[in-house]
Amino acid sequence: MSDKIVRHLELVKAMSGKVGVDLGRRVVEGTLDPADLGDVIVTCTRCGNVAKCEGFVCRDAAPDTEDSVPDYCLNGLFFSVLKPD
Repeated sequence: MSDKIVRHLELVKAMSGKVGVDLGRRVVEGTLDPADLGDVIVTCTRCGNVAKCEGFVCRDAAPDTEDSVPDYCLNGLFFSVLKPD
């Protein structure tokens, strides 16, 4: 796997955790197709805001709070749809 793909896989995982989306649980329960997750990672590789994203996902949040998906995220709709109410 290329370093770029690995980097963006890690960003997708970090973003999902930051906004409160459990990707693994979604795949196991069948509400997220693994192929769609692959598409999300590929979309992430096209992002022009990687440094900004890395800063966002590394920023500490208050305990028990979830951040909103940043406007610049190319996968914003994906995360917003999967985010629990």
